[in-house]
Amino acid sequence: MIAIPAGKAKRYIGHNPAGGAMVVALLLSLMGTTVFGMALYAADEQAGPLAGTWIASFNGHTLKEIHEIFVNITLALIGLHIAGVLFSSLHHRENLPRSMVHGRKETRAGDVDALTAKPSRKEP
Repeated sequence: MIAIPAGKAKRYIGHNPAGGAMVVALLLSLMGTTVFGMALYAADEQAGPLAGTWIASFNGHTLKEIHEIFVNITLALIGLHIAGVLFSSLHHRENLPRSMVHGRKETRAGDVDALTAKPSRKEP
């Protein structure tokens, strides 16, 4: 992240560190959205997989507020993710959305392997 303003951010074959952190943040946020949504359904309708559990005894209004917080966090993370993909695509002159669809990314000399954090061996 520090190298970005200088225009010297490394190009990674897989997710860069910020992309990896975003994956974790999105998964946690979606998990919170799902759990508290099911808890709200259990509290309001006495139905669903959490009906009859301790979490269904919580106040419905409180569960709704927590669920909405997770929804808003998820939406903010999605916006940041899209901005990060666009920035990285422009910065490294590549089509990252295309790579996301087919799962392949062209390697270049100087790329960093996301698993080993070592430069790739491909020569230009």
